[in-house]
Amino acid sequence: MRFDDEIIGIGDVMLRPVLETDRCGIVASCQDAVLQRWLALPNPYTTEDARVFITQEAPEVLASGAGIVRAVAHHDSFAGMISLKDTDWQVRGAEMSYWLAPWARGSGVMTRALRAFTDWALGRQGLERIGVRIPDGNVAAINVATRCGFVHEGLLRRAGWNHAGLVDIHIFSRVRGDPSEPRRAQGLADAAQPGPIVGAPRRAQGPAA
Repeated sequence: MRFDDEIIGIGDVMLRPVLETDRCGIVASCQDAVLQRWLALPNPYTTEDARVFITQEAPEVLASGAGIVRAVAHHDSFAGMISLKDTDWQVRGAEMSYWLAPWARGSGVMTRALRAFTDWALGRQGLERIGVRIPDGNVAAINVATRCGFVHEGLLRRAGWNHAGLVDIHIFSRVRGDPSEPRRAQGLADAAQPGPIVGAPRRAQGPAA
C-alpha cells in the first residue's frame, strides 16, 4: 500500500510534491540557526544534500509506501516541508513531521498545513492514528500540534538526539474521530518562539521531513 500522490490546497496554502525549484529554499532553510538547533541536520547543509533529498529520498519514501513528503507552498512560494513517515499499514498509523522556512513563520501557515494534511490522512487515506514527536522545549512546534487537535500523551526521556546531544521527546497524537479544534497540553505552557520545526530533509541520517 502507498499514499495517493495528491496536491492538497487550503486557501493560499498548498501541499504539493517537492520540486527541483525548491532546492534553494530547502538549503537556505536548513542552514537556519533555529532548524539547526532542533534537528540533526548536516552542518553545513549543502545543495547536494537537497538534491539527493528531492530526487531520491522523497520519491523513494512515496514509492515504498513508508510515507509521503509534501512541500508547503504559501502564495505559490516555497515555505516549508511536511511529511508522513514510518507508516505501518497493518495498524494504519504513521508519524508526522514538519518545519517552516524562516521567512514564512508567524503567519499561521503550518497550522493550516498540519490540520489539512492530518484530516486528509485520517480521512481519504484511511489512517487511524498519526503521531508527532517533538523535542522538549520546542514550544512553537508543540503549539502548532495542539492547535490542530493533537493530544499530549507523555514524555519519553532521552529518546531523541540533536547537535546538543540527547533530548527528551514529547509524544502527541490524533486518531480517527478526534476533533481538529485546539487542545490545551496539560503541563505545557504556551510561548511565542520561532518555529515550528519537527523533522527535516537530510541525507543518510534517517527519514526525511
